[in-house]
Amino acid sequence: MEILFIVQYYFLHAYVGMVMGVIGVIRNVIFTQLVAQKKSTKIPIILACIVTVIAGILTLLLSWEKTVNSLSFWTNNYNVMLSMTIIISVMSIVAKILSTIGYGKEDPKTIRALNYPSSSLWLVYNVISFSLSGIITEVLVLISLTIATIRYKDK
Repeated sequence: MEILFIVQYYFLHAYVGMVMGVIGVIRNVIFTQLVAQKKSTKIPIILACIVTVIAGILTLLLSWEKTVNSLSFWTNNYNVMLSMTIIISVMSIVAKILSTIGYGKEDPKTIRALNYPSSSLWLVYNVISFSLSGIITEVLVLISLTIATIRYKDK
């Protein structure tokens, strides 16, 4: 699924989101292996968060102009488009950090608690980037999280 978002973000010129997707794929493979081997994810969480921040900032610096131009759907004001580019880029970085911390945890309550803000940030990112499949996905994720929170409230 993440691979499809990577391709989609490329075509939408949402390059920071695309790079966050690549990091997510790599993170998921590493965490899956660590959990299967019953090894700690503490150091990989820290490293993944550091890589996420560095990669996000570098991608923003290298691709900001194309991303700015892709936001002309919303406004023709260059300063507003530049601000939107920075905001959505930071949002995707924060969302990936939250999900990285969440995926490294074992407690379902903690995972859900971290995925709420992560999915909310991705929802806004997808609205601004005009990613219809991303919007639908995050709405479904938020509904799922809400149902799970209600269902397992006392557990």
